[in-house]
Amino acid sequence: MPVLFSSIGVEPYDESNPESRQLKEVLHLPCVRQITTRVDLASVEKYVQGTDIPVAHVSDPAVFSDVVFEGVPAGAQKSSRRVGLVVTRAGIFKDNGIDFSESRQRRLWLEVIDLLTERGYDYRLFTTGHFSDEVFLDSFIKAKGIPAAKAAVTVNSPERRCSRA
Repeated sequence: MPVLFSSIGVEPYDESNPESRQLKEVLHLPCVRQITTRVDLASVEKYVQGTDIPVAHVSDPAVFSDVVFEGVPAGAQKSSRRVGLVVTRAGIFKDNGIDFSESRQRRLWLEVIDLLTERGYDYRLFTTGHFSDEVFLDSFIKAKGIPAAKAAVTVNSPERRCSRA
C-alpha cells in the first residue's frame, strides 16, 4: 500500500543515532511515495537521500484554523473563554526519554483543568486522533470522573472508516 507522510515533524538527522538510522530505513521502504514536513527539510532530505522520494516543506495544518472556523458566529468566539487541551498517549514522555510517568501526566492535566476552572475558563479535552491518544483520554476521563461533554473521544478504527466508504 502506498504511504504518504504529510506534514510530519522529524528529529535532526544523525547517522550515529540508532533512531535516525531506523527512520531512514523505514523511509527507504518501497511503499513510501512522498514526504512533506513542517520542520527541518534538510534532515528529511538526508533521511531519503539515495531515493527518488519527493519531499517538500509545508505549513502546519493548524495555520488554516481560521478557514476551518469561518462561519462560526464572531460573538461566540469572542465571548467564549474556552481552552482546548490536546491530550497525548500515556507513554509519550517515556518514549522520548523523559522521566514523566503516566500518573504524573494525569496529575498535570487535572492541575491544568483546576487552574483553568479557577480562572473562569471552560475547557475541552481532545486528541489528534491517534488510537493510543484516544485510549488514554477515554481512560483518563472515566477514571477521574470528568464529564464526557468536556472531552471529544472519537476512537478511529479501520472498520469504521471502511463502513463509511
